[in-house]
Amino acid sequence: MESVCDQSATKPLQVRRVVGRLVLLVALLGLLAAIMQKYSGWGLMEEREISPQNMRERGGLWMWSLGKREFTPAEERAGVLLENGKPTGSKARRGSELDRGPGWYRLKGSQLRFSPMDGSDPRVNGRRYSLQLPVEVRDKVWWLLAGAFALGFALTRGEVRVPVEGAARSWRRVPPWMKVAAFFVLCLGVRAMQLHGSDYNDGVMSIRGVPASDAGGWHEMAEALADGRGFDSSFGTQRPFYSLFLSLFHQVFGSGIWVSLMTNCLLQALTATTVLVLGGILGSRFVAFTVASWMMFCPMQVALAQVVLTENMGATFGVLGLLVFWRLLRRRTVGAAAAAGLVVGLGNLASGVFLLTVPLYPILIVVFGWWQGWGWGRVAKCAAMFCVMVCALFLPWMFRQQVKYGAFTQSLNTSELLYGGAHPVEKRLTSNIHDEARRDGFGPGTTGRRYNYFMQKYVALVTEHPVRYVKQLSEAFVRAAEYTPRTNPVWQWLTRWLIVLVALGQCVRRKFWLPALPAALALLLLHHVDHLPSVQSLAAGSLIVLILASRRQRVGWWLVVATAVSFLLLAAMSGNVATDRFQTAGDWLLFLIWCGAWERVLVTSSQGLDWLWAKVPGWRQPVPRRLVARAGAWRAHGWRWSARAAWVMSALCGLSVVGALGAYGWRSIHPPEGITLKEGEARALVERTMTGHPDQRVRDIPEKGFAVKLVQFDDYRVRIGKHEDLNSMTRVFERRDHARWVVEARVLNSTSGERRLGLQIPGDLKGIPSEQPLLVVGVYNRGYADKFGMEMELFEVLGICPTRESGSPDEVEARLDEIRWFKYHFDVKESVRRLFLKKP
Repeated sequence: MESVCDQSATKPLQVRRVVGRLVLLVALLGLLAAIMQKYSGWGLMEEREISPQNMRERGGLWMWSLGKREFTPAEERAGVLLENGKPTGSKARRGSELDRGPGWYRLKGSQLRFSPMDGSDPRVNGRRYSLQLPVEVRDKVWWLLAGAFALGFALTRGEVRVPVEGAARSWRRVPPWMKVAAFFVLCLGVRAMQLHGSDYNDGVMSIRGVPASDAGGWHEMAEALADGRGFDSSFGTQRPFYSLFLSLFHQVFGSGIWVSLMTNCLLQALTATTVLVLGGILGSRFVAFTVASWMMFCPMQVALAQVVLTENMGATFGVLGLLVFWRLLRRRTVGAAAAAGLVVGLGNLASGVFLLTVPLYPILIVVFGWWQGWGWGRVAKCAAMFCVMVCALFLPWMFRQQVKYGAFTQSLNTSELLYGGAHPVEKRLTSNIHDEARRDGFGPGTTGRRYNYFMQKYVALVTEHPVRYVKQLSEAFVRAAEYTPRTNPVWQWLTRWLIVLVALGQCVRRKFWLPALPAALALLLLHHVDHLPSVQSLAAGSLIVLILASRRQRVGWWLVVATAVSFLLLAAMSGNVATDRFQTAGDWLLFLIWCGAWERVLVTSSQGLDWLWAKVPGWRQPVPRRLVARAGAWRAHGWRWSARAAWVMSALCGLSVVGALGAYGWRSIHPPEGITLKEGEARALVERTMTGHPDQRVRDIPEKGFAVKLVQFDDYRVRIGKHEDLNSMTRVFERRDHARWVVEARVLNSTSGERRLGLQIPGDLKGIPSEQPLLVVGVYNRGYADKFGMEMELFEVLGICPTRESGSPDEVEARLDEIRWFKYHFDVKESVRRLFLKKP
């Protein structure tokens, strides 16, 4: 609908306004393109020549300097080394990966460090080297965009046309819970599509989608629970709830890796949706959608969903616990305290990233109860009920740990993390601390004794030098804050778009373009603010949200800031171990404070300019009351949804516990006997290998050098090409001169508690069935050591024999006429000789 001013305007004035709106549109699109180019590297690329004269050799690596400036985060992420115009080598994420040999390169600081694929001298090998880098967005581009916004503002004379309100009114009639449900479904679909067909490999926790290290332990624990074997796994000493939750889905859908990954998708969709609700309660839907978008599109969050780690559930219960505790502070009832204690307790039984909220939240009940005048009786009841619910969840598991291992704790690795963080030299858990414990007689197999050993040393360190410990803890706290991923391109991109969206929202709400001026200044200021230390930015953002927030929102912001401090303090106490995993579970807190501070600054400055501009006659239009009133529509229903979410999530978690423990009634508590091998079949397979293998050197191995296992294949398998390096910590996935499969097969006839066996299978697995038991014959290869100097046994497969049912039930026999032989690629005799040596 045309305004009165538009109807009476002359044609030149109308043309000027149309041109002004086009200029503003072009400036907005240009700002989007510039932000994506600068902080993501998505778009224009340029090739930069590397002069051979400027290369120098150091420590077996060739170095080339960019000059006075440093590589930007986008250049470090998107930069590619070219050889004769084509990509070459593998990009290293850490400096230690450059020691793996030829064919690696890294961009860091102002230097490129690399080594050619063939290890030759790049100055004289006759090949041309260059870097493909994102085109740099120069400062004049930002000034040009700022000028375009100013020109558009001048041409439109500060007026904003508000669109027809019919669509907006129909959208407001949709219940809030339906909007939240639609967002949850959208998040779940987006995360599932991001994981579809992805073989994620980080070299540590996931090797092309197959869980390894800690991730393998949690997945194994879930499988054991789903099979009815209880906590009969290597990770049975750790917090149980994440694996309990996974086991529910494994019982329904099977034990495939995809089940665990889809469960992670469910958890992360719940996290993003709850963050959306929390952000809306704290005062801004723009902040809510920005932080929820960070949870869905940040590469670190996508990577975490592809790894079976407790941090997936820790983040979910962290934000849900905060939301339910906020509801407790609003409702002030014993029932709300029980719900908060239930959610916080379950979350810390799954992951310990928010463990310090257990003592923090009762303190906050007392503080806010005194501040808001609850009455000491109600304060005592709510605090007591919260503690009772937490203890009801914690104590049974901790008593179990005490009875079985002699350690009254949730996880047996807690003490070594604390001792590593308090160590005056190491300052974090390292291999040197493990060696120290091993020399004192507390190796990895001592479990409870090892926990008590580290706890005693930790207490001794703290009591003997408390001042030094506090100083060291404060330094570690600052380092924990510095791990904030503010240089991440998605973080940069979303921060700037939050500023743009808040400014546009203020403009539309006031029918006025003046609020765009603070946003333009904020975008220019961000170039300098991003260079501030993270701890200073976090402190400034916390003060801003606590001071500028309304009284209704201030309680929520106090809760967010206190939870963020407890999260960083726990990271400091553990010595900032595994920062990538730890920070990914709680970086939403820091991003929420960061975005909330920018939103408060923009809104407050817009209100101040609005008041000043109203004094200029003829330029101020009335603010439509209806649009201003819409600001509180979201918050009016926030607490109702949080109540529903708390009980729905608690019911879902309760079902997982009941379902997992119910396996004890549906299946045997003890490990199932499984399928047995007919007597004499293993010996027959060894004899056939000694006489029928195509390689004479294999036939010369003594009979005792072979091993035979009855196994079944599933989706625990990784294909590794010839000379391919998967950047793994362990030698199991090392680079070899032949292609092979690494398979973690299920052992069906184990007599020593062995559940899975890692197989090294050279060649191809085409035609090998996965739905039936198989006999594998091979040799244990003891010729390898991992990065900690510990010797490892690798099962090198020499042949695979299919099986068939024998006359007896649950018994199979070998089909010796269908054996498939594999070529050997290592010194078999040396491996056998080492096998017979006395182990240290």
